[in-house]
Amino acid sequence: FSSCYNLISIEIPSGVTSMGSGIFMSCYNLETVNFGDNSQLTSIENEAFSYCNKLTSVNFGENSQLTSIGNEVFYSAFTNNTPVTIEIPSSVKSIGNSAFESASVTNVVFGEDSQLTSISNSAFKNCGYLDSIVLPKNVKEIRNFAFQNCGQLKFVGFEDGSQLTS
Repeated sequence: FSSCYNLISIEIPSGVTSMGSGIFMSCYNLETVNFGDNSQLTSIENEAFSYCNKLTSVNFGENSQLTSIGNEVFYSAFTNNTPVTIEIPSSVKSIGNSAFESASVTNVVFGEDSQLTSISNSAFKNCGYLDSIVLPKNVKEIRNFAFQNCGQLKFVGFEDGSQLTS
């Protein structure tokens, strides 16, 4: 589906278990992505939604099984100057290199009892509109340049019992 310029909305059924690299890359007019409740998808592969400039909403649904957001999944997405909040399911354990780099997200919210342990290199680099983030207590490492050039970032919080070591 890469470069399907007229694609506006996607409904991913809960039975989908994998999404290949670049599957919706450069769908410039894509606005919404909805994953079904009880989604069996465990990983979103590299560049799946990169360059989806008009993206304004990604809903992972209830009881998501997602554990990994790959490299550059939302690279340069959400760039239409609309404030966007990303809600990352509590099941996610890792966020890949440049996963949200240059994306116009304003807030990142992690699900209750988040299992996130790792934020990779440049994960939120150049997110110029990101203004606050509270990191889950299970995060053990934040890699190089994870929040570089986040010029509007005013608040970084850590949940009680933070396990951050590097």
